[in-house]
Parts: sequence; structure tokens; C-alpha cells
Amino acid sequence: MGSGRRTDHQHHHVHPGTPAGGGAAPAGAAGALVTEPTSADLALDYDTRLRRATLLESEIIPTLPPPPAPSANERCARCGQFVGATTHHCPLDTIPYVTRHTPTIGMLMPDPHALPGAVNFAGGVLLPVRAAVDDPRIPSGGHLVAGEVRIAAPLTHIDHDDLGARLFCSCGISDCRHARQVATAVLDQVVPDHRQRATASRRAATTVLTELAADHQASQRAHQASIDTAADAGSVSYLDDFDAFQQAYRQARRRHDAGEPAVPLLLEDATGGLGVRGFGVELEFDFEGGTSRTALRRIASDLRDAGLSQHSEMLGYHQGRRDGGYTDARDGWRLEADSTVAGEIVSPILFDSPQTWTDVQTVCDIVRQHGGIVSRRTGGHVHVGTANFDHEVGHHNRLLHLVDTHTDTLFRLAANPIRGRHRGLFWCSPSPAPANGYATLTQARDYNYSHNYAINLGGVHGGASDHVEYRMWDSSLDPAIIQTQVKLSLGLTEAAFRTSAQPRATTDIERVGQHWRAVGGRGRGARLRGEEWRSSTRSFRALVDTVFHRSVDKAQATGLFAITRWQRG
Repeated sequence: MGSGRRTDHQHHHVHPGTPAGGGAAPAGAAGALVTEPTSADLALDYDTRLRRATLLESEIIPTLPPPPAPSANERCARCGQFVGATTHHCPLDTIPYVTRHTPTIGMLMPDPHALPGAVNFAGGVLLPVRAAVDDPRIPSGGHLVAGEVRIAAPLTHIDHDDLGARLFCSCGISDCRHARQVATAVLDQVVPDHRQRATASRRAATTVLTELAADHQASQRAHQASIDTAADAGSVSYLDDFDAFQQAYRQARRRHDAGEPAVPLLLEDATGGLGVRGFGVELEFDFEGGTSRTALRRIASDLRDAGLSQHSEMLGYHQGRRDGGYTDARDGWRLEADSTVAGEIVSPILFDSPQTWTDVQTVCDIVRQHGGIVSRRTGGHVHVGTANFDHEVGHHNRLLHLVDTHTDTLFRLAANPIRGRHRGLFWCSPSPAPANGYATLTQARDYNYSHNYAINLGGVHGGASDHVEYRMWDSSLDPAIIQTQVKLSLGLTEAAFRTSAQPRATTDIERVGQHWRAVGGRGRGARLRGEEWRSSTRSFRALVDTVFHRSVDKAQATGLFAITRWQRG
């Protein structure tokens, strides 16, 4: 449940020697290129861009070195090699460049018709490519991607393991979704039957339409049940009853000042029904003074002795997931290596029960007992199941809109209360959705498939294993804070499912830091009074009214609000 691949985790960055979106011109024929896609091309509609691409191709092709003509010595007309009557494969750098297009990507690449032979002959090639990827969310209309894609023989797949090192995007994110889109588009062009295989797969999927229809009906029933549950709750509203919020806030502050936990841990019915969704947590931790291999071995051993893990040693990065996939077994906790921190604890699939929260507490105790701490580097990620979202993009749009509406508040609640400051946005950046939402589930996933975003939809495919990942949380070794982070994630997911038909209020979009600026930089401990205090807390009160229907859940979240502060952004 982490970044999914070592190359797309937090320690990677855009290569310092290559400008994002640029890179050196490819060798050979590509060295003659003097024209490449510009940012102006990105905002064009598809038909216009296609006409421009045709013109671009006509301008570029004449600049390429002309292939030698066949002669009596039987030179190859494409590459000029003396080949006689033998069969051969032209070197990659002699293949002419052409433009290729999909509905959202324009590419400049070696002629794909000439590539299969080169790939199979060499056992794989590094294919130079330049591309313009449409992105309607940014003013320029898209991003530039440039670099190389490794294509392996026998022409069945793209090697994604080093995309972050070989493809550079103007978005500045290593191994971003734009690079992955380009790599997939390249494979579609190079492998003649790749699209046909995809089409066949889609046709095969029609055999399960009855099952999908049943899933959809189940989703609709769950949707109505969620609405009914919220309507019957009868909880006090913090928006309507400011005094109720004030009381919960003051009680939390008094507990904190007395040396007691401001955020209580709940064991029985902790989520009030939200926990019918499966969830999982990832807890990164550090050590004072650097990594201790002895302490890591003891943590792994103690997890096994407590009946929480099958392994008495630290596993490789996401090794457990590769070996056995996700599990809901109680002994499915894993200690995994992570090059950015000392270690990471990955949970099995969890559900709300006293045993779950007792186990979370035990895990935290074990890590702390052996010197584990949270630091400015450590993050906590929460995965929440969304199988009943079905194929409805409206549920996913609503989730993204809810997060947009409460972004500043969520990043306050996500900050480590001990440090007071969030670890930063670079690896969990907000990614505002278009005002009108995404048109399809695929589009929503593709534009939010990144381990650099606060909400990662990479696990969304319209199936039973669907889940979303909340990445904004700082790591914690306090089980009550972890529980509150989980409940906020569950609550946002359930609220999106319940209220997906509600229109988006585009004027209420929050940006990280806007509350901090509004109160003149005053944070925790600042004495805001009267209307200024009421205004400063309104977004939080609206959030808990939206995601929780029980007063106890709102009060628990208020405890976290009471010991955190607005972030600068």
C-alpha cells in the first residue's frame, strides 16, 4: 500500500541534468530535428492538432538524412547497410520519425512499422519519443513528455521500472501518469496486435454483463441505505450549533493541558457503521540517530510473536504484496524496507472491530518500544475500499470535490501534532478536479493516478478490489490519531457515495494555507475571538457534519483539530 514501485516513491526526482519535458535530442535521425511540440499545441482540439501534426510531419521528414538508394551492391534502402541477399534489421537510429496520435496524446517517434524487427533483433530497444499530453486542468492545456521508453522483446510489454529515470515530464513529477500514458500509447503503436488484444478483452468482458448488472443494483441499494442512515442519525450539527463544537473543543483542550490524550481511542463500534468498508494503513517510522538494523529485527520478531505477522524479519519493499497480495488475515501485518525512512508497517485489510484497534495499538507499542518515532519524513497512508462505487464516475467526482472543498482543513488535521507542521505537499499534492468533474471512470483514474497526489485513484477500475488511497496524512504512532485519520478517510468516502448527486459549489474550493493567511499567520494557541474564531472553524465544522453522523465521532475529530494548527501551504 505504498508508492507501488521503488521508482515512483518519494526519493525520486526529475533528473537534474535534463529540463522537465525536454531532454537531449534522440541520437541518429532524431538529432536532425529542429521542431518539437510546443505548449501552444497542447490547448488545441483534436482535429486542429491532427492537421497541425500533418504539417509538422511534412516539415520534419525532409530534415532527416535521406536513406541511401539500393544499388548493385544491394544496400538496404532504409539504412544503407551492405546486406546482400541476407535478411537483416535496420538499426534504430536510422528509422525515420513520424507523428502518431491518440485522442489525448500527440507523439513524435520512430516509424512504428519499422520497429518490431529492430526490437526482436536486439532483444529490446530504448525508443526515443516526444509527446504532448492533453490535461484540461492546467492553463496551457497539457504537458510535454520527452525521453526514452524501453521496449522489451518479444514485443509484449513496456518496461515501467525505469520510466522515472528515462521519461521526463513538464509536470515535474517522477514516473507521473503522463509518462505512463505515453508509454502505453507507444506500445499501442509499436505492437500491431496490442489494441486488438485489448479489444478482445473488452469483448470478453461482455460475458459478465449480468454479474455487473447485479453489482450495480447492489450498489444502488447500498447508496439508498447510506442516505437513510444519515437521515435517521439525528446528530447535532456543528454548523447549526456552534456551542456544541465549542464544548467539544474546550473539553479536548482541557484534556491536553492536563496531560491526557486530547483524542480518545474508541474500541466498540468505533466508526458507527463506516467500517463496513475495508481499509488498510501504512505507517512509516524513523529512529533517532539513523536506522538500527537490530531494532528493525526486534520489531519484526515482536510482530510475529504477537500473532500479527508471519515474518520474523523485515521484508523487501512491498515484497509481501508481490508474494501473496493483499490479505485480511490477522497475522497479515508486515514490516517492509523503505529507502526514504527507517521502515514501514503495512497492515492487512482491516474492518472496524475491537480486535482491529487493539492490534493497531499493539503495533504502535512495539515500534515505540524499540525506539521508533515519527519525523518530518514519515507519512501515513489510508486505503479505503470503494467496490460499491461501481462504475459510477459521479461517486468519484464527488469524492474529489469534497476533498477540494476541505483541502486546507484536511491538511491541518493531517499534520503531526508533535511537530505542528505538515511534512510538506510535494509527495501528497492536492490535485483539484475539473469544475464539471470527469466524464468517465477511466479519465478520473488516469488524471489522479499518482503517488504524488493527496488522493490516489490508481486502484480504481470498477471492480470488487477497488480502493482509493488517502496520502495527505502524516504518520503517527498514536492509535487514537490513526483511528481518527482512518475515520475521516472512511467518512469522506461514504459521504461521496451518499451525496454524489449534489452539485459542486465551485466557490468553496480551499487551498492549503488560506486559513493561515486569513488569520495573519496565527496558529495553535492564537486567541481568535468572536466572528473571527467562528469563521476560522467553519470549514472544519462543515467537514465533520458532512462525514460523520454521530456526535462522538465529531468530538473525536475535534480533539485532533484542537491540537493541530493551520498550515502555511
